[in-house]
Amino acid sequence: MNDNILYSLKEYGLDENESNIYLQLVKNKELTAYQIAKDLHIHRSNCYNILDRLITKGFVYVIELENKKTYLANDLTNVLGKIKNKESILLSLMPELEKLKSNETTTVKHVKNLNSFSEFNIKLYELAKKGQISFLYMISNSPDLTTRNSRLLHERLLTDLKKTKILKNVDGRAIWNTKFRNHNFMQQFAKLGKNKFLKKLPNEATTFIYDGHVVFAFLEENDSFIEIKNKMITTEMKAYFEYLWELAEK
Repeated sequence: MNDNILYSLKEYGLDENESNIYLQLVKNKELTAYQIAKDLHIHRSNCYNILDRLITKGFVYVIELENKKTYLANDLTNVLGKIKNKESILLSLMPELEKLKSNETTTVKHVKNLNSFSEFNIKLYELAKKGQISFLYMISNSPDLTTRNSRLLHERLLTDLKKTKILKNVDGRAIWNTKFRNHNFMQQFAKLGKNKFLKKLPNEATTFIYDGHVVFAFLEENDSFIEIKNKMITTEMKAYFEYLWELAEK
């Protein structure tokens, strides 16, 4: 019987000495540290340390009369009560901890120069190469994505990525204006993932949504993009993309 009890106490988290002392107190009702150390052949200083741990865990309590300490085993119902109280404390902390998560640091970066969009594409390539992108969604109504320079850059980056087979692990999807449906550039993006089309997309900026990031790229005389790093915003934009994806046509 003792072996079964010791095994269960070990499963709960008590070590061998803690379990033996607790059982000794259950059998004898109350003992001094000297008596426990003598009966179980434990050094007295170690015995005090173990008893302190058992008191902290709620298995033992101490009575002190006339400078003499006597130790007693706590009833398991009392142990469970303390566990429940501690569980309640942790449960009450959960909403506060969730608030801390939602208050993550947000960074916003605005880059505007002649080669900013090429630099952004290369950055995406490097992240994908390192396995740091699990999904990449795009909403585009921009003809500048279909320029010869863009095609050449994407072809080079895609060729490199295909060698590593990393793209198999990335959920790549794009929504385009229907005017690009038969464009040669679609053949390249088909290698990244799936494409769908919507009529009269109103957005001027090309939107990229990927792990923790939302980027708005304005392809003008001087390319520029605004990068927002925020998980909550990414989650919202991801939901918006999924809504448009359901409306879009293949």
